[in-house]
Amino acid sequence: MREIPLARILIPFLLGIVIANFLLADLVIDLTKVLMFSSMAFFSLIIISKCVNAHTRLILLIFPFIFFVGVVGFLVNNPLVKQDHFSYAEADKYEGIVVSSTTKKKTKLIVDIGSITKLNGITASASGRTIVYLDSIYKEVKHGDRIFFSGEVFSIRSAKNPAVFDYKKFLFYKKIHVQFFVKEGDWEIVNAGNLNFITQYSLDTRTWCLSKLRKYLKKKDNLSIASAMLLGYKEDISKEQKSAFSDTGAIHVLAVSGLHVGLLSQIIAIIFLLFPKRYKSRVAIESICKIIAIWFFVFITGSPPSVQRAATMFTLYYFGTLFSKRRNSYNILSAAALGMLVVDPYQLFMLSFQFSFLALGSILLFTKMFSDRITFKSWFADYAWKLFCVSLAAQVLIFPISIYYFHQFPIYFWLSSMIVIPAAFVIFGAAIAILIFELCLPQVNEIILGPLLDTFIGYVNYSIYTIQQFPYSKLEALHFDGVQMILLYSILACIIGYQKLGKKTIYLATGLFMVLQVYSISKNIKLGQQKSLIVYSIPKSSLIELMIGKESYILHRSNIDNDKYIAGGYRITKGIKKLNHSFLDLPDNINTNGPLFQMNGKVIYILNNRTCVDLKYEGKIDHLIIQNVTSDIMKQVIDSLNIEQVIIDGTVSRYKIQDWEASYKQKGIAYHNVLTDGSIMF
Repeated sequence: MREIPLARILIPFLLGIVIANFLLADLVIDLTKVLMFSSMAFFSLIIISKCVNAHTRLILLIFPFIFFVGVVGFLVNNPLVKQDHFSYAEADKYEGIVVSSTTKKKTKLIVDIGSITKLNGITASASGRTIVYLDSIYKEVKHGDRIFFSGEVFSIRSAKNPAVFDYKKFLFYKKIHVQFFVKEGDWEIVNAGNLNFITQYSLDTRTWCLSKLRKYLKKKDNLSIASAMLLGYKEDISKEQKSAFSDTGAIHVLAVSGLHVGLLSQIIAIIFLLFPKRYKSRVAIESICKIIAIWFFVFITGSPPSVQRAATMFTLYYFGTLFSKRRNSYNILSAAALGMLVVDPYQLFMLSFQFSFLALGSILLFTKMFSDRITFKSWFADYAWKLFCVSLAAQVLIFPISIYYFHQFPIYFWLSSMIVIPAAFVIFGAAIAILIFELCLPQVNEIILGPLLDTFIGYVNYSIYTIQQFPYSKLEALHFDGVQMILLYSILACIIGYQKLGKKTIYLATGLFMVLQVYSISKNIKLGQQKSLIVYSIPKSSLIELMIGKESYILHRSNIDNDKYIAGGYRITKGIKKLNHSFLDLPDNINTNGPLFQMNGKVIYILNNRTCVDLKYEGKIDHLIIQNVTSDIMKQVIDSLNIEQVIIDGTVSRYKIQDWEASYKQKGIAYHNVLTDGSIMF
């Protein structure tokens, strides 16, 4: 760690951000008090540091202080700490600049609020970012337009079902806390094109580049790959194409990132091979040209965070080439991460940030370890082996987090990488050449480059689709929980530290591996003995599922075409291997009587228009699950049965619920509405 001083700073800083996220994410505190307390803590540490030696000062003072800076940095980045945030005032109209505009079923705008008009007619400055949904598709609204709109502020709903994508948390890290649904006539563009010169020129340049690629690449699938690689434009990528690249582990080539910045650097390096090596300034000029080219690439891709991260890392590396011959890649990686997290600590919880830094760190750590094991005399065999080692090394630190988030792993990632990485170099270089020749000799594009690139990308697409059809192309329904992921990364950390710390790290890794095995076995046994029921939260629909061991039974399902998005993730986390769609398939250890059954000592009754309302049952019903029934049936059941809790599923309208609430309160019955309170498990 002494060779990587910035990593020693980065680790406690990361811990501070992580702890703040898990324990203090909902805390909104006054910014002035935070700064005052931080200043007092800083000066106190300075005074205390005079009383201890240097080693103690580092361990007991510096590291805790950096940890504290990480916590404070996370808290002060919450836009709600600003007193002028637009959500704090009741307003009639809002004014802001459109940051992005997308059109699918409706127009979705990301807007930076600049001012609000309060109910008393007074206009005041305001801050904050929000989402504005317009009631239809309006393609005239563009990035940089200043708009006025009015509407009611809606909070963003948190995930109502377990193990699904949490949209509220995703937007929290984007610093968006509320949204608007605006009708026609309640908004207007008051000033178009409010962009600075650089941003406007970036958009115009990107549009021009895209138009030229469309001119020569006739097939949509081919155009989508070239535009995604060169410009970060992914609107043309079809679902089938995205699925094929994802299933084969090649999806990274479609998202501009470090790979594409590296390809651009390689192209510049190849160009400089034409210059004589005897010039002393050749290396410096080459590094400067690479830095300029990299940031121009950031410019034309719209400056997405993934490209910014890669550009920052490569820029630091090439600056090291200019000013020092000693360059530590790990130190540069730490510097890039530290710099970006100081600016915005929320980036740590974005998947693109996690995957990009883990992949690059994994490549640095393991590529040489793998490639040095075997050597080949043939340059082609040696190149293929090293390419295989790079793709394998990248997966070492990626696979635990990939399984944690996506529950799958592509088996043929190594094969797809050996195809798409060299192909990406060709596509990237040829696309740049097309843009250059378009300025001077467009005939070359029409006769040679355009048709060749179109054909070449077609073969790449065909190869990826073919690999997708291979047997066992991916492992599915995999799951690591948080404990398993931490243990896996701890084992990998021990393996990484073997060269520096010796055999004791292997002993520790072995111990951690045994802990992982014991935990996984006990977890598997627990899942095999589970017996639980879940009522999902789905508007205007119903899904009730009973999980017995590693089998699941659908007790009721209506108005759902595909429940994989709603229930698929939860089934994976619960270890479900078989799904039964018939109520009649219930195992013998579940005592059933039509819609009434007993489980875990609880009596459960599913009530809908098809079930018997004249049920003669003298005992207590612990959970009454109500679906879309008439008010008369509802009253009859409530009056005739002894009910502990009522659970209302998504098929019941909110108007009926409001009428029924008084009956529940009068009878002293607890109730749970899955649409407002989320899904319920028991």
